Amino acid sequence: MSGAKAQSASNITCQSNSFNSAGTDTCSVNLSGAAQTQTPVYLYSSDPALTVPGTVYVNAGALSATFSASLASVSSAHTVWITAEASSAMGSKVSYGIQLTPASTSSSQPQLSNVSCQTSSFSSAGTDTCSVNLSGAGQSQISVNLYSSDPALTIPGTVYVNAGASSATFSATLASVSTARTVWITAQASSGTGSKVSYGIQLTPASTSSSQPQLSNVSCQTNSFSSAGTDTCSVNLSGATQSQIAVNLYSSDSALAIPGTVYVNAGASSATFSATLASVSTARTVWITAQASSAMATKVTYRIRLTPSSTSTQAPTLTVNATNISFGTVTVNTESTQTVTLTSSGTAPVTVSSATVTGNGFSVSGSSFPLTLNPGQTLNLNLQFSPTAAGSATGQLTITSNSSSNPTATFALSGTGTSISHQVDLSWNAPAATSDPVAGYNVYRAPGGTTSYQLLNSSPVGSTSYADSAVTSGQTYVYMVESVDSAGVESAPSNTATATVP
Repeated sequence: MSGAKAQSASNITCQSNSFNSAGTDTCSVNLSGAAQTQTPVYLYSSDPALTVPGTVYVNAGALSATFSASLASVSSAHTVWITAEASSAMGSKVSYGIQLTPASTSSSQPQLSNVSCQTSSFSSAGTDTCSVNLSGAGQSQISVNLYSSDPALTIPGTVYVNAGASSATFSATLASVSTARTVWITAQASSGTGSKVSYGIQLTPASTSSSQPQLSNVSCQTNSFSSAGTDTCSVNLSGATQSQIAVNLYSSDSALAIPGTVYVNAGASSATFSATLASVSTARTVWITAQASSAMATKVTYRIRLTPSSTSTQAPTLTVNATNISFGTVTVNTESTQTVTLTSSGTAPVTVSSATVTGNGFSVSGSSFPLTLNPGQTLNLNLQFSPTAAGSATGQLTITSNSSSNPTATFALSGTGTSISHQVDLSWNAPAATSDPVAGYNVYRAPGGTTSYQLLNSSPVGSTSYADSAVTSGQTYVYMVESVDSAGVESAPSNTATATVP
């Protein structure tokens, strides 16, 4: 990958990690390497009792930057956290915990300070010597309850700090694991049930701890796009691998296209890949997640911010697939239907306020209004003409929307009512003798020029003829017949027949 490698935040350090009254702590955020240019680091507080600046800047060539953390007095003991995230390596976060205790309790009974162990990582089964530590010597024996976060970590349920002592030791037994993970020891003093402290131990499989490096991070040249483009990214390991490692990649959004797998070659500590970003109509964050197949429990992420190229170009547009709509000749007191399709053809959602018709015998159905169509979405409206008297009729369809063009679209409607009724008489020959006797026939009809056949009879026709009276003057229809056996199984279709209604 070309360009300078993005530096991530490696850790946070402060002068003090515990307070029993309001005060100020001097802290620093440290990068994994010297900053190539001035690098902003975003800071977050986990609790209102902790106040930190929103951003601190690491100057070019520097490894760290200092800042002040203000601590308020509290009524109950708890841990507050400072989290840092470097803008040059988004998705990589580090945290630092500060223990806060009430001023009223600090002088009467010591509080839990921390849990510590001789070893913080294991690559095989073993035993660790650990201790719970108080903020001072207790006046009487204090029982401290211990909790394990994982079956691979076995510890006693309780350990006792004797009067006059400020700590007590215990043994932690670690089992071998098949996937890398962190297990936690949590301690809670029975005299201060609201106060908990934790200690993490990293467990790695014996087969991978000494031979294979772990995923470190994902980095890209650019972390924001305002139009479609391509980003050059890389997956980075904690060291050079002895054999080729497959790293699986996952995209959180269809606007981000990345390969499913990238391979880090033997002797290398990283591999590059291309990320293709599509233009978007609304601003959002997309995520690249990487997971090494050799350490399936380890995942790292990187985020890219996508924004529309220009909101001023987002325009709602409504397109209607009609000009003037003619129903032809329709028998009095029968109904003819035509469909009109509305399409959101712009770059922003279009809102249709209403669709109304005027004229005797005309009506519209298919939806209630108002409604919103997203770009590319369609809506079918059904227009009906049902004349109540013979003669010509006219009307108008009006569609109102917030379309950037033709927001009030009108379409002429026409039709002619006739008192003359028509029907198409059909007849056919029964099939030749067969081992599967015919129980009846199904008659199908489609509008001329189409293959959209619909079944006309509600139950099988018992004879070899049928009269279709639900026809419209001036229309052409295509018919076919299928025989049906006693189980309702249909035969292959017959030859088709075409009829035009005068």
